[in-house]
Amino acid sequence: MAALADALEFQLSLAGVPLPVTLHLSRPLSDCELMAFSRRNRPFRIEQNAKGELEIMAPLYLEDGQRELFTMC
Repeated sequence: MAALADALEFQLSLAGVPLPVTLHLSRPLSDCELMAFSRRNRPFRIEQNAKGELEIMAPLYLEDGQRELFTMC
């Protein structure tokens, strides 16, 4: 577990990479690891799916959130 945590210490540079991006990990992150990884990589939205993959999405800003809310209703 420490090796994975050490590997995740790097800062993502997603400049120029089309988002969303899915990272396929050898094992799912624990809740604590996921929270720490998310904090280190703000403002990206990071979620772990049911397969244990990390889905990295562009930040959701106020305008986008309002647009997303209205399209759901």
